Amino acid sequence: MTTLFLLLVSPVGPPLLLFIGAAVELGIGRWIRRPDWLTWVALGFLGSTGLFYIALQFTDVVPTFGHPWQPLLQSAANLYWVVDGWNYYIGALILLIGGLGVLLNRMRTADGKFLPRLHGVLATDLSIIAASLLLVQSGNLLTVLLTWVFLDIIILLRLAVEPAGGATLAERARSSEAQILSLIGAMFLFVAVLPAGRLGLAQELTGGEIPLETQALLLLAAAIRAGLYPLHLWLLPRSMRTVNLSERLLDHMTPVLGGLWLLGRALQLGGVTLLFTPGMLFLIALAAFAAALAAYTAQDHVHYATFVLITSAGVAALASVLGQVPGPASMMWPLTAFALGGGLWLVGDQVWRAWGWQVPVSVGALTLAGLPFTPGFLMQPALSRLLTEGPAYWPALLVYVLAQGMLIAAVLRSWGEDHTATADLPNSYLLKLLAACLLLGLPLAVAGLLPRFTETLVAIPNTIDSSLGNPPNVVAGSEVWAVLSIPLAIGFGLVWLHPRVWPYLGTLPNRISRISQLEWFFNLFIWGIERAAQWGASGLRVIEGAGYFGWFLALLFLGLLLVR
Repeated sequence: MTTLFLLLVSPVGPPLLLFIGAAVELGIGRWIRRPDWLTWVALGFLGSTGLFYIALQFTDVVPTFGHPWQPLLQSAANLYWVVDGWNYYIGALILLIGGLGVLLNRMRTADGKFLPRLHGVLATDLSIIAASLLLVQSGNLLTVLLTWVFLDIIILLRLAVEPAGGATLAERARSSEAQILSLIGAMFLFVAVLPAGRLGLAQELTGGEIPLETQALLLLAAAIRAGLYPLHLWLLPRSMRTVNLSERLLDHMTPVLGGLWLLGRALQLGGVTLLFTPGMLFLIALAAFAAALAAYTAQDHVHYATFVLITSAGVAALASVLGQVPGPASMMWPLTAFALGGGLWLVGDQVWRAWGWQVPVSVGALTLAGLPFTPGFLMQPALSRLLTEGPAYWPALLVYVLAQGMLIAAVLRSWGEDHTATADLPNSYLLKLLAACLLLGLPLAVAGLLPRFTETLVAIPNTIDSSLGNPPNVVAGSEVWAVLSIPLAIGFGLVWLHPRVWPYLGTLPNRISRISQLEWFFNLFIWGIERAAQWGASGLRVIEGAGYFGWFLALLFLGLLLVR
């Protein structure tokens, strides 16, 4: 019992408890068919996990856990997890966002029937949260690589057991194929180990010197996991009929938090030197602009919500590169704005569509816009460096301003549209939505109103830019207000113009949306792979098949060699 307790109060303890919960869900789900009971069992394990996770904060030393591992072609290394300030903070956000994904699971289909295999869905939900915790608490490259692959496997399992929810077989097949992109990120991580120096797999993420090649591959892998445009294809929704909040929170936001965590670590290890150039910053801003364009022109609500989150993650990545202290310190406020502000906007949008109450969705939107007294304002000094670093950075500034303006217009869409109530949500689900808004709004308010207290609480120093005044959530220099106010003016202008101009554009916005979403490129890529596979199979059938034509060619080639 002592050994088990010590394991539970180690970094792998909370994920282990969630895996136990997943096993319990699979076991009792064969006999218990009550969806509310199954959900409460999952939430009970999440609450217990939260208590053990909080207990990690009160240990005398930084909690660590290691286990030896001997690969075939590499020197021995340790699977290593550590719960320092950065890892702990991201893990807490994952528990919150993932827990809300479990809470907001739909229990009934559109025709009122109970969802089939709900126990399997809840089990994979808990497993996704556990695998994400293992990823963001990784202490070295080996642990990141293995937990990355494990998380992808769990996501694929959730896709297999999740009810269709209106998605066609073709749409579900496309989602499975899109996960290939995330697995490619694991390949980049594996290749990054090769030039990682004498430590190789054991290279820790909290310090040390690594080659530029490894830094570049880590940044690329982080961009894939974070779903940054144009590497976002694995995040696209499985159905265009309705927004599945549980899917967006668990299959989208939770893994993306892992990608932004890895980006913070890669910047800390020196990756910022590769990105802090006028050209690279222009490309990052251009990617955010394309994602914002897709969000602003999206015709269906599902892609609209998805691309708002993708754009928000791209802006967070841009701000982290421009931060005063690159790494976890520069990533903290952008990531907080994305997780809490983006999550509140996503859930609040459902509240607005059901009840017409605009407060939650507006608070989330204003956080993503970067207004004072929100975490988004605390990342504005980093973005203002595009103005103060010199003319070489002004093209990136121009593109960012346009991207942020379109993002603001997109997230404030509720201000320019008439509310139409939906009657397909039961009262119990509406109460869950309100509870989710409260759970997201309270930490968002604390982070925005008490930034110094938040910085001390999460134990990540130097997160508040030195150019901010007192209080730092509202006092800033003129360059900050300039970079903040111009996108706001563009965004509010687009909100005002949208209902007046949009009807006269015809099908043009839909065409722009379809092009900017890049699904056509993904379909073309899959088509190319399928054609290449067919040609290869045809060639093999000719050479190795039952017919003798292949053997005739082989003997003819051998004869020519003998004659020569």
